[in-house]
Amino acid sequence: MRHLNQTLLWSRAFYLSVRQCLNLKATEARSDRGRPQVLSANSTWMCSVLSIVGMAMAQCPIVPGASELEVAGLARFYYQNIRTDRAADEAELYGQVCLTGIEQNWTVRAERVRFLDLSLAQRLEIEQPHLTLPEWEVDARMLRTDENLLVLDETTFRGTGVSGTALVLTVDVNSGEVLLDEVFVRGPSYRVGAARATLSGPSLLLEQAVATTCVCDGPPSYLIEGTRAEIAAEDRRIHIREGVLLVAGSRIPLAEEVEIGSEALEEIEPPFELEYRGNDPETGKGGTGLGLVVPGIRLDDELVLQAGVTGLDRDFPLKAFALLDITGPGLQAEFGRGRDGIRSSVVVRQRLAKWLDTVFRFQNLHDPDVDFLHQGVIELEASTTSPVLMGGARATASANLFAAASSQTFSSATVADVRLGAGGSVRLRSVPSPLGQFEVVADLEATRYPSFEETQYGFTLSSSWTSHPEPFQITVRHLKRWTNSASPFSVELDRLQADHRLSGQVSWSDRLTPRLRGSLVLVSAYDFESTDMDDVTGVDRFRVTSTLHYEGPRFVLEPKLELELAGVLNSSRTEEIEAFFDAELVGTLGNYRGGVGLRYDLLEPEDRLTRLDLQLSFPLEVEPLFLRPFVAVNVAPFWTGTGGAFLRGHGLEAEWRTCCGTLIGSYRWIDAELQTSFGVRFEGVPAERE
Repeated sequence: MRHLNQTLLWSRAFYLSVRQCLNLKATEARSDRGRPQVLSANSTWMCSVLSIVGMAMAQCPIVPGASELEVAGLARFYYQNIRTDRAADEAELYGQVCLTGIEQNWTVRAERVRFLDLSLAQRLEIEQPHLTLPEWEVDARMLRTDENLLVLDETTFRGTGVSGTALVLTVDVNSGEVLLDEVFVRGPSYRVGAARATLSGPSLLLEQAVATTCVCDGPPSYLIEGTRAEIAAEDRRIHIREGVLLVAGSRIPLAEEVEIGSEALEEIEPPFELEYRGNDPETGKGGTGLGLVVPGIRLDDELVLQAGVTGLDRDFPLKAFALLDITGPGLQAEFGRGRDGIRSSVVVRQRLAKWLDTVFRFQNLHDPDVDFLHQGVIELEASTTSPVLMGGARATASANLFAAASSQTFSSATVADVRLGAGGSVRLRSVPSPLGQFEVVADLEATRYPSFEETQYGFTLSSSWTSHPEPFQITVRHLKRWTNSASPFSVELDRLQADHRLSGQVSWSDRLTPRLRGSLVLVSAYDFESTDMDDVTGVDRFRVTSTLHYEGPRFVLEPKLELELAGVLNSSRTEEIEAFFDAELVGTLGNYRGGVGLRYDLLEPEDRLTRLDLQLSFPLEVEPLFLRPFVAVNVAPFWTGTGGAFLRGHGLEAEWRTCCGTLIGSYRWIDAELQTSFGVRFEGVPAERE
C-alpha cells in the first residue's frame, strides 16, 4: 500500500510538474483555450519529451477529457492517463493516445506510448502503432526511435489501390523522407518485391525490384527484374527501368522503360518467334521454310545465344543453328553455326589515344550470303569533332588505314589477295532551326590489290535537309558516288558501285476533328545512274499514301488509299518498277472486324483488277480461350469473269487468360507469306470486352 501511495504521489507530482512547465509560456495560451500550450525545449527533464517531426496531415481527434502536451518545435501528445516510474526513468501515456507533428503532417495512434530514458529524452516505444501519412496508412508491430529516426518494425501499409508489407519502415524526422526495407507490394493486377523503397506522395519508388502479374498461388511463371521501379497508384501501373524478363530459364532484356498495367506491354518480346522463308522467285535463292527461332537468350551480361530450327515443313530440309554473341569492353565476337553455314568472327578494339583506335578483325563466314568470306584485318581509326562553328554547326572528321588478307568464293571461283587501303570522311551538320537542319558528308576511300595490280577508288558526296513545320515533316536526300569498281571481290566485301540518287519524303498527320485523324505521305526517288536494274534510270518511286481513322460511338472506320506512279513516269516498264492503285476500307464493331480492298494495276494491258478482297474476323470465346479467326477471299477473277474466287489468306488470333495475365498469339498467311506475333497483356483480371 505504501508503494502504491508513493506511485500515485509521484504520478501526481509528474502531472503537476508538466502542467507547471506548460504554464511557463502559457500566458497567451490561457487566454485562448482552443490553442495548445507550449513547452520550452530548455525546460527540466520532466518537461522533455521525444523530439518528433512529422510526415502526414491528419490531426488527432480531440477526445473529451483528454490531456494535451506540446513540446515546442517537436510534437503534440493527446492522452487520457499518465503512469510514471522514477526509478526506471520512464513514463507511459495510455488511453487513446495520439501524437502528431507540429506541422500536423503526420499522426500516430496507439493505446499507449512508453518513454524510456526520459531524462535524456532519447527513446520512445509504441506497441501496435497506426501511422497516418499523406496518401498512406501504416500499421506496425512496434515503433521505436533512433536519434532523428522513427523506426517501425513489421509494417503493413495501404494506399489507393495498393497495399503491402515492409520489414522496416523508417521516417527521417528532419528531412521527412520515408524509407522501407524488404518490401512486398500487392496491387489489383501485380505483385512486386524490392530490397528498398521510398514513399513519395501517392507513388512508391522501388530499388532492385522484381515484379509479376501472376496473382494466383504458387510460383509465378515469369518475373521482371528492374534496377528501379515506380508504382503510380493513381493509374494502377508499375513503371520499370532497365528491366529484364525472366521466363523459362531465359533472361530477355526489355526496353529502357516498360509499364505493367491493364493494357498489353508491346515493348516485351517473347523468347521465340515463328517465321517462314520461301524461295525467292526473283533471285532464285532457296528459302528455309517454316522455322522456330529464339532471337536472343541472354546467358550473361556479355553473352547472348541465338538458336532455332528451320525446315519444319516437308518442302525444305530440316536444319538447326546456334550462334553465341559475346560483347564486352573493346570486344565483339560471334561463334557457331548460322542458317547457312559456320560463322566465327572476332573484333577487338583498343584505344591508343583519345582520338586514335586500333582494330583487329578476324572473320570466318562460311556463308553464301557473304560469298564465303574469310579474312583478317588490322586497322587504325582516327576521329575528331570540331568545336561549335559559326551558327552552332559541328564538323566531324575521321580517317583510317588498314591491311587485310581476304578470300571469297563466288561464281565457282575463289578470289584471294592482300588489301591495303585508306579512307577519310568529313561530316558537317547544322543545328536545327526554323529553316530545318542540313547535313553534308564527304567520303573518300582507296584500296590496292597487289596480286591483281588494281586500285579501287571511290568518292561519295551525300547531303540531306530535314524540316518539321507542324504538322508536316519534310526530308530531301541527294547522293553521288564516283568509282571505278576495280575490286576483284564482290559487293559483299568491298566492291563499290557508281550511284547517283535523289529522294524525298513529305508527310502530314493531324487530328481533323475530335473523332477523325488523317495522314498523307508522299515518297519519291529518282535514279540518275542505276547499276542493278539493267541500267535503267529515272523515277523508280513515286508513291502517295493517305489514311483516315474515324472513331464513332461504337465503331471504327479506317479507309486507306495508295497510289504508285513510278511505272507510269518511267518508260522502262521493268517488273521492278510498279504502277498501281490500292484502296481499302476496314471497319471494327466491337470484336468484329471486316473490310474490302482492291488493287488496280496501271501497267497491265488487260485484267487490271488484280485483287478484290473480302476480309472478315470475328470472335469465338471458349473459356479460358478467346479466338478470333481471319479469312480473306479474292473475288477479282470471279468479278472479271476470268476464273473463280480463291482463298488469299487466313489467320487466327488467340488469347489465353491465366492468373498471370493474358497470353496473345497470332498468325496470318497472306499471299504465301507468314506473319506471326506474340505478346502478353499483363493484368490480374482480364479486361472486359465490348
